[in-house]
Amino acid sequence: MRASLNAELNLSWSAPLWAEYTHGYDESFAMVAFEPTFDLDIGFYMKIAFHLYFIEWEFSVDLLPYKFRPFDFTLQIDPYHPKRYCFGFDYWTKGLALEIYVE
Repeated sequence: MRASLNAELNLSWSAPLWAEYTHGYDESFAMVAFEPTFDLDIGFYMKIAFHLYFIEWEFSVDLLPYKFRPFDFTLQIDPYHPKRYCFGFDYWTKGLALEIYVE
């Protein structure tokens, strides 16, 4: 028999910056995009496994009580024509996710 219990607090952020070509009505134009994100997650993971000769049984529970992204902001701008731009803002949180696996 093997048992494990993990508790995790994840704090992550990213700020990707990339360039892409966007197709408009009659032309293609270059856009520079910037999308910073910030994530805060709390999770608990439990696993119990039984190994008896050729029989292997595993039971695991993943409990994610909180997932939070305070901001998800996207900005795109045309470097040659700065008046051509677009942006968006998103906010989300998730309360409880429970996943049970039996193998």
